[in-house]
Amino acid sequence: MIRNIFILLLLFRISFSQEYCAGDTISQAHQDQLFDVCYPCDTCDPWKLSQYTGDILVLDLSASWCSPCYSSIDFMDNLESYWSDQNQHVKFVTALADIGEPYTCTQWGQAGTPGSPTIVEDDGTLFNWFTDSNGQYPSYVVIDHEMRVRAKPSSMLINSNTNACDVIPSDMTDADCVNDIISQLLVECGSGCSSGSCSDDSACNTGDNTDCIYPDENHNCCGECIADIDCLGVCGGDATEVECEQECGVCLTCINVPGDYATVQAGIDAAEDGDTVLVDQGTYYENLIIEKL
Repeated sequence: MIRNIFILLLLFRISFSQEYCAGDTISQAHQDQLFDVCYPCDTCDPWKLSQYTGDILVLDLSASWCSPCYSSIDFMDNLESYWSDQNQHVKFVTALADIGEPYTCTQWGQAGTPGSPTIVEDDGTLFNWFTDSNGQYPSYVVIDHEMRVRAKPSSMLINSNTNACDVIPSDMTDADCVNDIISQLLVECGSGCSSGSCSDDSACNTGDNTDCIYPDENHNCCGECIADIDCLGVCGGDATEVECEQECGVCLTCINVPGDYATVQAGIDAAEDGDTVLVDQGTYYENLIIEKL
């Protein structure tokens, strides 16, 4: 029994030793290890880390059963779209584990922007290499142009991971979010990733070795919406309720009886100016009092 426990502990230690920490360079063997691509096509050439040498790579480690992972799909896709316009050397890839439990790879990809980002099948290998010290989904890892792990942020918008394996404090002193980390790494990459310099104080970055990076309209430099979101979910949008009803096929000013309220009177009492009370077919034994003008 003692021998069995010792063997199990030894195996665990061996598997854990494969994890890369902030500051570690990924081995050439691991850079060249092939993984199947399942989105945007299942006939794409196999994927490997080494094809991103010279780029800044953000790897999203997700599982198909992970609700927080699924909820972050739109934000991840928006970040990729933002950076594709800002700098062609910034890449995003999702490593999806436990495919089909419940979402297929195609369903995961189509839940956000069609065709974006590339999704590779992860049998647990990538998660074991790069997961943060919390060891749970979702996990994120940022890899620099020299194939070094530079940070494992806790989320896209804020980084609360302070473990030595997740970040080198002196390395990312001004990085509050993934966009900050990327901007810093572009400066380090220099002319290999940028063609100019930036001295504009209104930009998200300043440095002699990088092009100016500006936030999208109505967003801050981390990609977070700083304006009101309209009924269509557009940051800073001005869609009217009528437009939203037409788009979604849902009446936002309708009160349904008995769906929303059990009685007709309760529906009338709850109605405000401009609302419509819709009553389903049936018999309602009520004496209605309508006092609204």
